[in-house]
Amino acid sequence: MEELKKTFAGYEEFKQTLDTELTRTTEGFVRIGFLLKTARDNPAILAGSGYANINDMAAAEYNIDKTMVSRFISINDRFSEGGNSDRLQDKYGGYGYAKLAIMLQLPDGINDEISPEYSKSEINTIKKEYDAEQQVTPLEVLAEPKDATADTLTQTEQVFYVVMHNEPELYRQLWESITEWKKYLDILAPAGEAVYIARVSGAGKFMVSVKADGITVVNMRDASDREQMSGEGFIQLCGKLFAHDEPTVESKWKALFREDMPETAKVAPVQQDKKAQAKKQPKVTVTRQDVKPKKSPEKEPDNPVKHEEEQLRGQMNVGDYRGVVPENNKNDTDAADTVPDEQQKKQCIPYRPIREAWHSAKTASRTMTDTY
Repeated sequence: MEELKKTFAGYEEFKQTLDTELTRTTEGFVRIGFLLKTARDNPAILAGSGYANINDMAAAEYNIDKTMVSRFISINDRFSEGGNSDRLQDKYGGYGYAKLAIMLQLPDGINDEISPEYSKSEINTIKKEYDAEQQVTPLEVLAEPKDATADTLTQTEQVFYVVMHNEPELYRQLWESITEWKKYLDILAPAGEAVYIARVSGAGKFMVSVKADGITVVNMRDASDREQMSGEGFIQLCGKLFAHDEPTVESKWKALFREDMPETAKVAPVQQDKKAQAKKQPKVTVTRQDVKPKKSPEKEPDNPVKHEEEQLRGQMNVGDYRGVVPENNKNDTDAADTVPDEQQKKQCIPYRPIREAWHSAKTASRTMTDTY
């Protein structure tokens, strides 16, 4: 204990010491799970103890209820070497019990993208998004309208199309940046790593993991469906998203997404110190289509079209009775034109043509080089 009271030479020494302690703690959870599992599977161990099973013994001796016993055992099943040993797999060192308890409920394909640097809250955000997507049935996904880009782009390109559409300020920063992976990494992941979660209508929810060595796109409906992309590969993709073939970011946005850029996408402030940014910005971003593009007011037609159905003289419509139908519901619309709230949550972007907005990476790279 006296060792821990010493003055650390700097952050690196402190971090190394903390990592060591966290690893010891996590290894302890794995060993506890192994011991509980051993007693559960070998009744002779409890013979003569007066306890009928390991749950009764743990509750009486250590105040550990059966839920905790089950969780310790599950952690050992999932995170120990071979699934049945007292040794923690190397890749899970440093997480701690609270994080592992959440990761226990996530597939390996997602856990592989979560480092010990992610907070419990950030991991829990990923889990909530994963759980929500599991509630959407395959038939519901098939019934969702597909964006026009579905026939033009690869799955990974569609994911980034949605992320950028839902994060206009991020799009602006990347468009204004030079075409270097390190610069893009600083914008996408100020803390060195980050996760973006976006839902592609008609395909499902995806997790984009950004790390120093590149990007991984994981299908949250099937975590074994994943695509890895190097920094150079992302630069090629950016040639499609950020080609400077338009004079301004606003005009490029409109050409790409067929709508005006939201006013909330303000010009990015001067780049702050990287460490200061890392403290302020969470590593996990769930992209939503919350920001609406500005729309021009629609003019009412001078001569509204009358209903063609014949009516008897003196006959009244339902809308003529005050209080029966809300004012904003008097103009009937087809059911296909309106989307229930729950369905809106499942969709990410509306159907829109992409037309000539996509360019070959080679052409885009040349255009951006000429610009700079």
